[in-house]
Amino acid sequence: MAKKLNITNEQSFISFIKKLNKDKGTSKQKNILRHIGDDAAVFSNFSNRSVFATDAMVDGIHFHSNNSKWIDIGWKCAVSNLSDIAAMGAVPDYALVTIGVSKNYPKDKYLEFFKGINDALSTFDCEVIGGDIVSTSNIFINIAIVGHIRDKNFLSRNSAQPGDVVYVTGELGGSAGGLDLLLNGEKIKDNYSKNLINKHFRPYPRLDISQKIINENIRCAMDISDGLFTDLEKISIESNVDIKIFLDQVPIDKNLSTHTLEKQIDFSLYGGEDYELIIIGDIDKINSLNKQYNKKGKIIGEIVKKSSEPKITILDKNNNIYKINHQGWDHLSNG
Repeated sequence: MAKKLNITNEQSFISFIKKLNKDKGTSKQKNILRHIGDDAAVFSNFSNRSVFATDAMVDGIHFHSNNSKWIDIGWKCAVSNLSDIAAMGAVPDYALVTIGVSKNYPKDKYLEFFKGINDALSTFDCEVIGGDIVSTSNIFINIAIVGHIRDKNFLSRNSAQPGDVVYVTGELGGSAGGLDLLLNGEKIKDNYSKNLINKHFRPYPRLDISQKIINENIRCAMDISDGLFTDLEKISIESNVDIKIFLDQVPIDKNLSTHTLEKQIDFSLYGGEDYELIIIGDIDKINSLNKQYNKKGKIIGEIVKKSSEPKITILDKNNNIYKINHQGWDHLSNG
């Protein structure tokens, strides 16, 4: 692909990106006043409330370039940002992409990577309007997305109140299960393994439900990127509340059924990058939301008044406190 497209330098790479976008012909292109190729992009906004999100992925930490398809890496990096937009109840519009690549790395690989980004953003009506390309010894990708809020309301982590229930939009642990297979070098021997690896590389942002959350007058949400337990802790701290989780209600990915129960629980509580949403609100509103979402999600806990420091308590089916084995991902303590 690189030879055919004659990608020899930064300018030819920019031309490749511009052609990809021109071929898409998305509806949002009419709002772009200055596109890729200038010092900065210029666009007209959709409302007076904008949302910005940025996320980075580094080779050896978030992905492994030696055993990954670059088109999948691109997709996943885009989705991690789109998921943040969904968690705010916003609509994605435009993206800036920064790529750090080694000069010795095959050009067709990062062209494949950019196609993955483009595929994901196009799927959710978001347009690449600029970015940067740099030479580096360790490959990395950073995407920044700007979106807008359709009305004055948006979602946040600091709106949980005692009496609310905790809801998740889908099964958990699949991405961590897929990563575990890859890191252990296990052969893909059945559909369960294939599905787990696909969950790891091809997650979907829950933009399909984020606007329904706003319409139900629910104000508290967050995407699950660092693991259910760790992300609930962030809500607990921001909202200054305690959270109780009922372990037997946590929806575990069915493709983990060949794993031990301990592994299933571990992946669903502490594994990251599922990109499902945690939604917190009044039980009647949550039930109404779940009905609109075709009952794909599940209530897994409740918000209670803070006892001392904000904390998460996990209870087993006998209402005993479940012993926490470890925390989810933290970039400073795990890095």
